[in-house]
Amino acid sequence: MVDALGWLNLFLIIIMSAIYPVKKLQVSMIKRKGKEQAKKYTTIYKKISTLHPILGIIIIVVGVVHGFLALGEFRLHTGSLIIVNLVLMAVTAIIGPKIKGLRKKWRNLHQGLALLLFVFIVIHLFWRSLL
Repeated sequence: MVDALGWLNLFLIIIMSAIYPVKKLQVSMIKRKGKEQAKKYTTIYKKISTLHPILGIIIIVVGVVHGFLALGEFRLHTGSLIIVNLVLMAVTAIIGPKIKGLRKKWRNLHQGLALLLFVFIVIHLFWRSLL
């Protein structure tokens, strides 16, 4: 069960990461062929962006359950880095557009945290007891 939850979360995180290349494709298609030709990518992007925050919450909850089932308690672990990073990503997305200094930069911060998330996942997969 513990392993299944971990792999489920990894799968969901990869699905969540699809929002970035889909947005890039959408913008590229609009520039090259116009809005009418890019409707397919716009539709896909809208669906992904609607699911994105919901999946984010699910990933955090599943990650906490996964960690608790694996360790039997809450303690500092490489998985903790992942959970903290995910929470920071959520906070950035929630408050970023509302804070004047972050309005134009919150997406870059969110994407930077996404890259850091993948580093933490690799550390968690290969050096679980590093902390």
